[in-house]
Amino acid sequence: MPRPAAVLAVLAALAILALLAAGAPVTAATAADEDCIFDQAAQLARYRELEQGIQGARYDAADGALVIARGAATITVRRGGCVHFGLTITHESPAPAGAPERDAVFARAVALVAEFGGGELVSADAVAAAIRNGDFALEAGQVYYLRVPGVEVFSIMWGIADGGLTVEVAYYIN
Repeated sequence: MPRPAAVLAVLAALAILALLAAGAPVTAATAADEDCIFDQAAQLARYRELEQGIQGARYDAADGALVIARGAATITVRRGGCVHFGLTITHESPAPAGAPERDAVFARAVALVAEFGGGELVSADAVAAAIRNGDFALEAGQVYYLRVPGVEVFSIMWGIADGGLTVEVAYYIN
């Protein structure tokens, strides 16, 4: 069972990632107001770099995210933060018949980290190793928390709603 301090840290991290996922773009002015320790201009430059290198990608300034269209699927990449630097990668696609197997969710998560995490903060190999070694816990039936070296929190969330399957990977550092 997790220690109370660990649970509070996870809840704080999820709250921060939820704010990132809400898509409120961080401008240079708001970043300065918040005394961000992570360079927000560098995040925008990284978005633009990814946009140029990934077919079907476009930076959505209003949402503060990179959006990639892949056939019937949409992948959204959010990155940044002020006190905590994190990445959230969401893959939305039509739901397969029946609930996906855990291994399929894990495979999708590893592929997302490999392609869109860019080895930044954590490698896909480290995520795959945590899965292989059973270094994870299932919470609330649809969120896996993995113990991955180099990051404070690493989660894989999945769900089926309105005929779609969502697999989301989120991780951050202090």
